[in-house]
Amino acid sequence: MLWTALACLQKTGLAAATQNEIKVSPTVARKEVFIEGNFTSAHLFNLEGVEVVSIEDNQRAVPVEGLTPGMYILQVHTVSKEICKFKIIVLGN
Repeated sequence: MLWTALACLQKTGLAAATQNEIKVSPTVARKEVFIEGNFTSAHLFNLEGVEVVSIEDNQRAVPVEGLTPGMYILQVHTVSKEICKFKIIVLGN
């Protein structure tokens, strides 16, 4: 399943994400979540707000294997200074 952010947070407020800017798949995963598009970094947070994984733009896969099953928030920082958020569900092995 492939998801495109519907809205991204800019310094000036919400803005519609361009159709080709950031795409994330799968949003339900056991091992990895892949990011397509131009971004500078991505950060995965648990629902308590604790960052559990961080990657830079030279990586395209967010490793989720070994994380506690449940819902997470993936924040992707774009090259245009937007922050796009995606809900990610991590399944147990």
